[in-house]
Amino acid sequence: LTHPCVTMWPRAIRCLPEQYSEVLILHYVNGLTGKEIADLLEMKESAVMQRLSRARKKLREEMKFHE
Repeated sequence: LTHPCVTMWPRAIRCLPEQYSEVLILHYVNGLTGKEIADLLEMKESAVMQRLSRARKKLREEMKFHE
C-alpha cells in the first residue's frame, strides 16, 4: 500500500509559490544540500535554509488541505 502522502505530495507542491517548490525539489528530489542550492541559486545558505523551513510549513498546510 502506498502512503497517502506519497500521492498527495506532487499535487500539494504545485500549489506552492515557485520559490518554495524550487528549494523543496532541489533538496528532496535532486538531493542537493543547502550549500549546493545556495550556490546554484546565488543565495546565502542561511536564506536557503530559511526558505526550506517555510516551504516545509507551507507544504504541510497544503497537504492538510488536500486530505
